[in-house]
Amino acid sequence: MQTRPISRMLPALPVLAWLALLACLLAPAPAQAQRLILDKLVLDNRSGNVAARFSMHIDDLSRVEAEIVDGAELGLMARVTLSRRRTAWMDATLAEREMATLIGYDPLSKEFHVSPPDGGKSAKGKDLGELLGRFWTDAILELAPWDGLERGNDYVLDLEMRLARKDVPGWIRTTLFFWSWDVIGATTYRLDFSY
Repeated sequence: MQTRPISRMLPALPVLAWLALLACLLAPAPAQAQRLILDKLVLDNRSGNVAARFSMHIDDLSRVEAEIVDGAELGLMARVTLSRRRTAWMDATLAEREMATLIGYDPLSKEFHVSPPDGGKSAKGKDLGELLGRFWTDAILELAPWDGLERGNDYVLDLEMRLARKDVPGWIRTTLFFWSWDVIGATTYRLDFSY
C-alpha cells in the first residue's frame, strides 16, 4: 500500500473549504418563520359534552397565498386532546379529536377554495383570509361527556395546529419519511384546569 505525503493533500483542503462555503451561500436561506396564532381557546359545555372552542389565524397570509397560487394544496389541521393529569405516570388521554380543511387554488377562476372541516361544500373566493375565517374564527370540537370527568382532578386540554402540504404522493412521503412536509410547523397550546 502506498501512502501519499500530507503536503500533497493540503492544497485540496482550501478547495474543499471553498466548495463548502459556496454550498452554504447557494443553499436557500430559511424563510422568516410563519406562525399560526391562537386568538382564543375556551373550554365549553355543549349539550353535556366537553368542547374546545377556539379561533386562529395565520400571521403572514401573503406567503401562504403565494405558495397556493404556485400550485400547492395545503391542509390546515387542529388536534385537540383532553387528558387527566397524573403525578407519577403519564397523563391519561380521555379524548382526542381532529379537524382539517384543505386549501387550494383554481387558476382558471383565480379563486381560492377551502373545504370545511365537517366535509360540506367548499367555499370559494378571492380573499383567502375571509375563507379561512369562515371555518376557523369560532371552531368547535366536542370531546367527551362531562360526566366522564371525575371531580377533584386536574385536566389538560392540548391544542396542536399545523399547516402542511397535502399534494405530496404517498411513495415520496414513505421514501422521505424523515422530511417534514409542514409549511408552518406544529404549534401547541395548553390549557390546564381543575374540575
